[in-house]
Amino acid sequence: MSNHYENNFIVRIEGGLGAQIVGLSVYFYLKSIGCNTLADISYFDTPLKHAKSIENHVTHWNWQIDNYGMTFDAFEWINLNKLSPFFEDVLSDHKEGIQILNLKNALLNYKINNVEAFKNYNLFSSKDNYPKEIDTFFSGNPVYIKDGPNKSKLYHLAMKDQNIRSKFTSNSKKWSEILHSKDLEISNSIVVHLRRGDYLNIQKFNIISEEKIYNIIKKLPNVLKNVIILSDASENMEFTKKLRHDFDKVYWFSNVDSFNTHMMLRQAAFLICSNSQFSNTAAYLGECFSIIPQKHSSEKDHIFQYENNITEFALLNN
Repeated sequence: MSNHYENNFIVRIEGGLGAQIVGLSVYFYLKSIGCNTLADISYFDTPLKHAKSIENHVTHWNWQIDNYGMTFDAFEWINLNKLSPFFEDVLSDHKEGIQILNLKNALLNYKINNVEAFKNYNLFSSKDNYPKEIDTFFSGNPVYIKDGPNKSKLYHLAMKDQNIRSKFTSNSKKWSEILHSKDLEISNSIVVHLRRGDYLNIQKFNIISEEKIYNIIKKLPNVLKNVIILSDASENMEFTKKLRHDFDKVYWFSNVDSFNTHMMLRQAAFLICSNSQFSNTAAYLGECFSIIPQKHSSEKDHIFQYENNITEFALLNN
């Protein structure tokens, strides 16, 4: 199998809004540095299905990036679902979340078995307006990038590129209207994201407790007067009661859609993130101070570790 895969990549796009932002940011970053790159959109063959309260059951999301005016026509993609049975000699590193695919052989085997060429892809025309062909798109076997350390590292690099960040912007002000309806100003508020929902079904997910969030808030300078909590769970009355001793207003939102929740997180003056790609993408796309779990930070983008060198959190300063 050819090893000329250095500049050839397929990035899997999957998950909810945050994960989709991560995957597409990686795709656009690899494109920006001259790599032959496609996005794999096979995840979206399965329709939206909300999680049930059973072990290991998570929501299967639909396409969320249309909130930024981006459809599948906005980038080059391939759908590997029908092609996957024809891959042979796949090299995998599950810890790193990567595989090396012998795409040309798979395309050939598909054509032999289906008596027609594989057509489930979208390629832009070349500079001289000639259509590109999938079997000559890559110069070697592409690296298939799934969720894992490599995708995270590439995402951190992507977030340093303003052209990529600008792809995930919206002129919608509905998020602001929601806050104003409760007489809340985000500019003088600490905003907290508490991810619960289907995360509670997965034992390996590290759910950050309200107690840890409260301990962080207590250590912050007494400048911001309000706390806005955005969550997919019902209000924790004990938690909000303790906060009301120290703040003018404490409001818990649990029924705001994912897009407007993400927009609020991005606009925060000071954001405390949960252990999820959802709020961490909001932190990187926003322009505020954010406290993020260490697993979602890079070595260079936080100015100090919160509390000490064994803490779970880092401070991101955009």
